Amino acid sequence: MDSQTPKVNSCGVGFGRYMSGVVYSCIACPPGSYNWLEKNTEICMPCPAGLNCPGGSTVRVTDGIWMPATSHSIEPEHYECPFPSTCCTNGTCPAGSCSASFSGVLCTECSEPSHYLWNGECTKCSSVGGASFYLILFGAFLGAVGLVFLPYEEAPTVEILFFYFQVTYYIFEGQGNGILSIPGLSTFLAVASLNVDGIVSDCTLPISGVSKMMFRFFLPLLILFYIIAIYFGTKFLQSSGLLSGESSGRFTPYYMKGQSLSLICFRATIVVLTFVVMPLIDGSLILLQCNDILGKHVLTTAPNIECFGSTHAPAAALAIIILILFLGGVPVLIGLILRYLAKGNNITYEEEGISNIQKLFQVLYIVFKPEMYWMMPVTMLEKGVTSILFTIIYWQPYNSHLEAYLNREITLGILVMIAFRQFTDQYGVSTSTLIQIGIVMVLPVLCHIVRWIRSNLDKHQNKISGVLNTALATAASTSSKFSESQSQIETKSPSLRARKVSSIEKLNGGGLRVRKQSGDRSAKSSTNTIGASNANIGKSNAELEPFNVTPAP
Repeated sequence: MDSQTPKVNSCGVGFGRYMSGVVYSCIACPPGSYNWLEKNTEICMPCPAGLNCPGGSTVRVTDGIWMPATSHSIEPEHYECPFPSTCCTNGTCPAGSCSASFSGVLCTECSEPSHYLWNGECTKCSSVGGASFYLILFGAFLGAVGLVFLPYEEAPTVEILFFYFQVTYYIFEGQGNGILSIPGLSTFLAVASLNVDGIVSDCTLPISGVSKMMFRFFLPLLILFYIIAIYFGTKFLQSSGLLSGESSGRFTPYYMKGQSLSLICFRATIVVLTFVVMPLIDGSLILLQCNDILGKHVLTTAPNIECFGSTHAPAAALAIIILILFLGGVPVLIGLILRYLAKGNNITYEEEGISNIQKLFQVLYIVFKPEMYWMMPVTMLEKGVTSILFTIIYWQPYNSHLEAYLNREITLGILVMIAFRQFTDQYGVSTSTLIQIGIVMVLPVLCHIVRWIRSNLDKHQNKISGVLNTALATAASTSSKFSESQSQIETKSPSLRARKVSSIEKLNGGGLRVRKQSGDRSAKSSTNTIGASNANIGKSNAELEPFNVTPAP
């Protein structure tokens, strides 16, 4: 290394310390990386998932992501927005950006003090609420009346359809440009899920924060209240003589003739309980969703409220009570009633010749097979657990997106495999279903491996590039030195070859002389010997004829 070359120990903000040839240099962070350290001794940091790093020290957010405009950390603190449409929607945005008319942490507040967030938009609200509030009051009453007059043999169809549309809504809820962005469809699914916030188009009430989150309980409980009110109101009218049996009979459908008011309203209450389970549990879980944001433990959908603080504690207690009630209390109570009926041989599917109390409790099992009379509490638990599963799927506690996606895909895979099990039990196992089940089993693992490889390549991209550049520089240096040595050898090779040839010629010449002298001495000695040994041979043999060897043809 040249002694005059300055030694680089660290680099400033927006620069990384990279090996350039055989020395370190400060190079501006390339696209896909950043540096916020004032004395950076390493290469630039890879851009975190969900952010956009054009280079240097600039870090921008992508759609549905929020990051504070100023940060004292060396790494960006970014969070997923609970309402994606309120945050960045332009592909990439500067840190701290929100959509028009939104502000605050995670863009959960309206910029104007007189505006409130309803159905993803900030709208001006009057002190007495909007027209949608009164439409909801009237609509819930019509829904309660419809359930009261619903033929009970059609109740399972209504329950299953409500369950299906509620699950569909939970799957796509919160997706920025998903299927719920289709006009009318999102409203229909919100109605099925009893979610007021997804139904209205104006400011329903001037509420926000915890009060707004508790409003999720309003519509399901309002329907239950209306059914109870219909029961006691009708009883009051009958007892006061304002409503006679003949008058009420004119408004009673033929399939309800002869049925008591208690039976009709109890049946409607059971139907309502089966499809309000998911909305109530979902609302409770939202009230209990807390996250660490900017060093504070706050509500995910209302990050200005501290979790289990004075403002949140009463609502959290109510949410816990609802979870215990609908995941434990109600199913266990119905299960105990059915067990008591079974022990007393009071489980009957006859419609005639039974008491009113038997008709009343028949509501709990009449829609199921006789051998599966106990399914009512199971179906309620099924809906509650499904709601929890979807909360686990879309509300991930993991910091790393790798574990969050893996947990989400595994949960979805479990649900799909349960469906496959039901299908194969009914229709048998085939090669096709085995292949499909196998794909579902390995798909989460394969997806995780692919994401892990990509994440680590992105994370260590600069380090890998540095190592490759160093290796290439070393290889180039080695190749250059080899070429120089070869060139030197080539320069010296003519004289070397001349000296080598001369030496070979000298050696060859000396060998020929040695061989010639040796041959002469051998011939002379041989002649003397032959002459002596052939002294007595005849004169005709004294001179030997030359002996020529002729090669064979």
